[in-house]
Amino acid sequence: MLILKRIFIIRNFIFPFSNCRYASTVPSPRSGISNTNDFFKRIGRDTAEKVNGKFESWDGLFRKSTKTMKKEGIDVRTRKYIASQRNRFKEGFIVKPYPVMVKKNGGERRKRK
Repeated sequence: MLILKRIFIIRNFIFPFSNCRYASTVPSPRSGISNTNDFFKRIGRDTAEKVNGKFESWDGLFRKSTKTMKKEGIDVRTRKYIASQRNRFKEGFIVKPYPVMVKKNGGERRKRK
């Protein structure tokens, strides 16, 4: 038990913000995206209309958790899509809209034989 406590203390001393969700950095605007409206227009799927006025600042976009988005009334698909696109933007990838995938014939299990 003493060894586990030492490992935990050393781990928290070396990586004090490893479990903190607010420790991440907010990326600077780039590639024609200067504010939140430009970001939502770039990612598509009518997110600019769905989240109208819920993200006031650039920091708010990258610091707001999905739980907070849920409390503000943003639906599940939009929350997941915004979270994935903002993570791609943080990692430096080009932000572009992804189409909504439509199942053919009702999905794989309902496929006609």
